[in-house]
Amino acid sequence: MKNLRVDKSDAITTIYLNRSAQRNALSSELMDELFAVVQQLRDDTTTRAIILTGSGKAFSIGADVDLLARINSEYTPEQTHAEIAKWRAVFDAIESLPQATIAAVNGVALGGGVVLSLACDFRIASARAIFGLPEIKLGMVLALGGTQRLTRLIGVSAAKEMILRGRNVTAIDAQHLGLVHRICEPGDLMRRVKR
Repeated sequence: MKNLRVDKSDAITTIYLNRSAQRNALSSELMDELFAVVQQLRDDTTTRAIILTGSGKAFSIGADVDLLARINSEYTPEQTHAEIAKWRAVFDAIESLPQATIAAVNGVALGGGVVLSLACDFRIASARAIFGLPEIKLGMVLALGGTQRLTRLIGVSAAKEMILRGRNVTAIDAQHLGLVHRICEPGDLMRRVKR
């Protein structure tokens, strides 16, 4: 795999978004790889927990800018709809896994990166994590099931504020909103998540 790294230790499988030079931006190819891994893990009875995290200092800055530019200039409405449906299918597949899933948010999580974390059962964040939904500032709509997942998790009022103001929240603010279950020091994140 080009965009992911998968490590298995005992009953825990860790999936690393492995595009650290691009701050783990989500590309069409990465999403294809992630869907394939999730499908394999669905039937893996030796894996009891799945950790999803980013390589480097970011969890994921959301959709790759190059992909967004291509969608804007080259995709037909039908192709755009198909791409969105594919990404939603990945998030739905993660959400429906029989194993416990944990997003280890090690840094910035924006847009699709936030939606990816919302597909997991638990979110544990580094103290330096930042969560943001910048779509409104870019003249875009938060898609991919993000509005529904966020609203279910933190309530209508808080979700509207995050989505409509496009403001970033710190890990502490995210925990107060109910977006994050636990916060820990950056160097201790993976140990705590595995525990």
